[in-house]
Amino acid sequence: MAHGYQTLIQAAIGASPLAHEMGEALIGFIAQSSRFLAPVYCGDTLYPAFEITGLDTQKTTGVMTLRVTIHNQDSALVIEGEQQYLMRL
Repeated sequence: MAHGYQTLIQAAIGASPLAHEMGEALIGFIAQSSRFLAPVYCGDTLYPAFEITGLDTQKTTGVMTLRVTIHNQDSALVIEGEQQYLMRL
């Protein structure tokens, strides 16, 4: 069985095409919360998904909030949570 945080790294946007598309607008990772809902085993295939649920603007920056889900090969939801990123406007 994999530790929850070993599974959570599948949702690191820094390793995804999303971070490349944001380019230099992405300043940093500022918060995250997650719930570990089902076990993940060696050999499982994981499918992370991201949904932008909030964009809060400030003067020169903003905070982007993402809903994160990870399903396994059987479509079971194994992790759900939220991440926030500081963005340059």
